[in-house]
Order: sequence, then structure tokens, then C-alpha cells
Amino acid sequence: MVTRMFNQVLVLFSVGWTVSMSLPVQVNQTLPVSTTSYGETLNKEKRTVNSPFYGEAYPNNVDIEWSIKPPASHFRIFLDFLDFQLQDCPRCSCDSLTIIDGNKPTSPILGTFCGFVLPPPFASFGHVMTLKFHSDNQTSYNGFLASYHFSRKTV
Repeated sequence: MVTRMFNQVLVLFSVGWTVSMSLPVQVNQTLPVSTTSYGETLNKEKRTVNSPFYGEAYPNNVDIEWSIKPPASHFRIFLDFLDFQLQDCPRCSCDSLTIIDGNKPTSPILGTFCGFVLPPPFASFGHVMTLKFHSDNQTSYNGFLASYHFSRKTV
């Protein structure tokens, strides 16, 4: 778990010890906290995607869409959530993250999530995965952090 506090990062490892470091930090040099622009196409292998200001309260009244797209169409996308803290409402009508297998209006929705339960891992059937983040004008939480990677499709 990576938590930002002012100009430091607190890294908590599952073995029960704590390390405090100054920014910038990379955990094992494989999962850097994303500095991506919001709404862009993500096409780098083994990266993270996160809500705006992840680790602090995300802004209200935001609608952002990311497309995760491998460099070639013969790859699938695998998405794993590392942290998930969104406002919880019935039918996720307040703040939510929707995961779509594709980037067309007719693409199937894999799920819409809110609250504090980590969504399950996802694998795309196609070569594009879309994430749609929505926040209303009320309560905000830390947001979400997910990692993704690409794998060649098997026949």
C-alpha cells in the first residue's frame, strides 16, 4: 500500500514493516504510481492507472475515461486492483468506476463498482479496455489504483 503524506510517501509492506522515503518513489521498480494525464490512451506494458489525486480525495463532478490499448491487436489486457475507495451508493449512482471490454458504445460492460470492496481481476476479450470514472458533487475518498499488463492472445 502506498500512501502520500505531504512531500513523503509511506510504504506499508505485508511483512509488517514500514519504510518512509521522499518522493519520487518506485516500489520494486515495477508499479510506479501513475503520473498519466487523465483521459489518455494507456499503451505501456506493466503500468498503473489511478483516479485523480489518488491517495487524497478525488475531485467532485468529474467524468474521466481511459482506454488501455496494447501496441498490437494480438494482445489481451489484464487489470488488477490494488486499492479501491469510492463513495458507496445503491446501484453505484454516486461515484463509480465502469470497466468496458472495448471502446465502442456497444462494447460489453464488465462491471460497475463503488464502495470499498476491491473489484475482481479482469481480462479483456478484445484488444482494448475502457475505464470510466464518475464522481458526483458529494463525498470523495482516496479513489482507486489498478495495475495492468498485456499478454499475447492464445489460439
